[in-house]
Amino acid sequence: MKVICKYDLHRDNGQRNSLVLHEGAKILSVGIQGGLHKLWAEVDTNKPKERRYVTGFYTGQLLPENLGKFIGTVIYGGLVYHYYETN
Repeated sequence: MKVICKYDLHRDNGQRNSLVLHEGAKILSVGIQGGLHKLWAEVDTNKPKERRYVTGFYTGQLLPENLGKFIGTVIYGGLVYHYYETN
């Protein structure tokens, strides 16, 4: 069964978030809810779970090589975070 699930993200600069999602989950967006950074993904709950990683970077920060896929930008409290799915 396909559903949209929500996951918590750490907003510490460059801290890698380890998320357990269902295999093949489609990341939809990142945003703020209740003052906390969140990620929403479309998942098939019939599939097994796998570990995936998401990292947020501030505007102006040097980025590592082979960064991964850009997910989205979150603006909160005067700071701008850019999230990527990383290895």
